[in-house]
Amino acid sequence: MRVEPTVTLFPAGSQEHLADLATLKKRGLALAHDHASWPLHNTTARWLWVRVRDGNILLSGFAVELHRSRAMPGMRIGRIRRFGSALHHALSPVAGDLLSATARQIPRLLRLDVEIFDIDGKQRELLASTLRQSNWQPAADEAGYRETLRLPLANTTEVTLLSNFNSRTRRNIRKTLRESALRFATVTAPQYEQQLHDLHQASFARSGGNAPALDVTGMLADAYEQRHSILLGCFDQRQQPPHDLIAFAWITAQGDHAVYAHAGAKRIASNIAPGAVIMWEAIRWARDRGFDWFDLGGATAANAQADDPLAGITAFKRGFSTDHIEVATTLSYSPSPLLANMLDHGRRLARISHRVVR
Repeated sequence: MRVEPTVTLFPAGSQEHLADLATLKKRGLALAHDHASWPLHNTTARWLWVRVRDGNILLSGFAVELHRSRAMPGMRIGRIRRFGSALHHALSPVAGDLLSATARQIPRLLRLDVEIFDIDGKQRELLASTLRQSNWQPAADEAGYRETLRLPLANTTEVTLLSNFNSRTRRNIRKTLRESALRFATVTAPQYEQQLHDLHQASFARSGGNAPALDVTGMLADAYEQRHSILLGCFDQRQQPPHDLIAFAWITAQGDHAVYAHAGAKRIASNIAPGAVIMWEAIRWARDRGFDWFDLGGATAANAQADDPLAGITAFKRGFSTDHIEVATTLSYSPSPLLANMLDHGRRLARISHRVVR
């Protein structure tokens, strides 16, 4: 008689987690940074590793990120990133039930959000449909991105990569590299923690967008050995540390591809473009590591409004690639529907009260 797949939860970084990662890697499966490395270094959330077995056979696994709920004290919000691709294809027929069972095993969980991430649209929809059959609903707040820009890396040379960039981007790279006062290198010293945070905040403040939370301490630890991520920076040698760091980008390894995850920069008065050179170095790093493609870290929809706060960032990224693709959808599940309904009702009342006050 066939044994149905089951899930077992362990702390991230436990012997079970590390053993499962080693087993999955031996099978040649691409391990996403969000399951293999980031839970071991993140300092702002609690992480769980979920082992999926069929009897004694390890099928797959994934990590759950847990944060305290601000709306309901004592409860927690969970998130699973990068669920999909080859690592989870075997789970497609039962993914909805397995993820629901995971949610029910986590104490005080108000809601679990799952980001289904796969460049294969049919596979992504197959996973989403199995979740919807198990009462998963579209997420009200998608923390990730649905669409991105892709740059192929396999079997490319620097010449062919540069040919994908527009003329303005190539010109900016050449011009900035001629600036003798600028140095491009990895960021490793803890003294740059506050500067990294400030640069990130400043970039979003200029565009009018809301900067996502940045775990700078975890980023530095994760990128230290450059195995699963790299933290690249531009240093102005005319200034003293840590203010000599004027731009940065954090790139993470996500199995078969690399991602331009976070970035920030000072407003530059001259006509140089350190961000363009950092992106170029990031792309070269990813190609040299053997990744199939480079994910430029999300893009606004093609029909986005002209005043979209992220339009300028997307315009910068389009200088490197115009291959605009859909990669993700996020679904949500509540193991306690009554609590979730109470919370939704409270939010509606708060919005009504806010309108009345205004």
